[in-house]
Amino acid sequence: MSLARVVAVAGALCGCALGVTACGAPLSVSAQIRQWSAGAGYPDLDQALEADFPEVRAGITSGNLKGLKTACAGMSIDAGNIYNTLVTPDHALTNALARALSGLAKVGQQCNDLRSGTAAATAALARELSADQALYDKERAVIVAADRTS
Repeated sequence: MSLARVVAVAGALCGCALGVTACGAPLSVSAQIRQWSAGAGYPDLDQALEADFPEVRAGITSGNLKGLKTACAGMSIDAGNIYNTLVTPDHALTNALARALSGLAKVGQQCNDLRSGTAAATAALARELSADQALYDKERAVIVAADRTS
C-alpha cells in the first residue's frame, strides 16, 4: 500500500473517531448521539429497561413481594447496563441520563430492601419510580429523536 493510501485511510479513521465527516466537517450533535446510540447498543438496552417498568408496577400493585423484587432486580441490571455505556457525545445528556439511571438503580435497591409489601412502602416506591422514570423518559426522547434524524 502506498504512503498516500495509508495517510488517507488513517485520516478517515481519525475523522470517524473525532466525530467529523470524511470531508472534515464536524458532525451535528444529533448525528454524534445517533452514532453513540448505535455503537453502544442503546436501542436494545432501552427496550429491556422500558419492559421492566410495567413489571415493577405490576409487582407494586399485586403485593407479591417476591415478584416485585425480581422485577426490581431486572430493572436495576438493565439501568446499570445503560449506565455502563455512558459517556454520550452530549455532556448535558450524559449527566441527565446518569442521574435518572442512578435514581432507577436506587429504587431497585430500595425495592430489594423491602421487608413487606405494605401499602405505605410500595406507595413510596411507586412515587420514586414515577419520578425517576420521568427523568429517564425525558432524556430517552432526546436519543430517540436523534436516532430518527438522518
